[in-house]
Amino acid sequence: MGFKSMMNRQAVFMFMMLMVCSLLAVSVSAQEATETPTPDATVTATVAADATAEVIDEVTDPMAASVTSLEELTSGTEQFVGQRVSFEGVIESLANVKILVVGEGAVIDNDQVLVVNRTNEEFDLSFSEGARVYVTGIFQPSIQSQMDRAVTTRDTANVTPLPDEATSEADVDAPDVPDINETPATPSLTQQPDTMATLEATQESQTDVVSEIFSLQSLLDETQLEQYRNYTIVELTSLSDLTLVVPLGEITGNADQYYERSLMVQGTVETLVSDNAFVLNEGGLLNNNRLLVMNAAGITEFTEGQQVRVFGTVKPYDVSTLEQDLNLTIDQTVFADYQDYAVVLSDRIIAVP
Repeated sequence: MGFKSMMNRQAVFMFMMLMVCSLLAVSVSAQEATETPTPDATVTATVAADATAEVIDEVTDPMAASVTSLEELTSGTEQFVGQRVSFEGVIESLANVKILVVGEGAVIDNDQVLVVNRTNEEFDLSFSEGARVYVTGIFQPSIQSQMDRAVTTRDTANVTPLPDEATSEADVDAPDVPDINETPATPSLTQQPDTMATLEATQESQTDVVSEIFSLQSLLDETQLEQYRNYTIVELTSLSDLTLVVPLGEITGNADQYYERSLMVQGTVETLVSDNAFVLNEGGLLNNNRLLVMNAAGITEFTEGQQVRVFGTVKPYDVSTLEQDLNLTIDQTVFADYQDYAVVLSDRIIAVP
């Protein structure tokens, strides 16, 4: 019996070893079957992600001005808040030395905004009522909207948060039972640091908003405040972003009245004269007035027949002066047909969308 018992034990032991070996073989096989990304594939994916991020950064320009209409700006949309916007309009009135009311100049449904001068410079006296201007500035909600937002922010900060809905009634109602082995904590009579920091940041934000509102209100008397409290606001950060708009025909008919004045003129590229100049016309069939537009940086990206807005200074055609201003040599043979033209020495040209 002893011998048989020993043989049985050995048989059982051998059987168990076979089972363990089988299980190990299956495990190794499963691990080999699982795909593991190669280092090269991981690097490729990372480089591709970085390249995509670079493309997004190149396309997204947070300071680019969004060209829009007064109707769209005053429609109550929030998408422009804090963004740079550009639009064309008519000076309806001068509220004071720092604020212009710019509208569409329409008799019915005349959308208007407040253009606020946030610079230390004074408005150019040439910007009088009835003048057409091109404005680029930071879009802000109306005074009333900012006041409402400040009140909402303040009330939200003072609301006590409700208990977590996930907390059961038993947890809420059950009294806390102290642990007899736990050392009692010292009662705190002050707010926790995180809570204090959050509260101070909220109060500081509210103060900034309110002070900004009241700094604007200080520029308006009581009657004006009531009149303009619901007007959308566009803040000028540079007076160069407020440009006089002059019809092309008016410049050609009275060129000497506009010499050395900065303005914006719109028209069609008629002829590409050189890499730094083109002829701009009104695009009309009759009385098709023309200007010579010159730009030191070049105009190779524009094509004949394209509608453009030209920002610059009106100059007489004087070769020596233009060469000095442009830091270029003018080929008088190429420009022989344009010596009687008024010139706009441009610092910016944009295509009309």
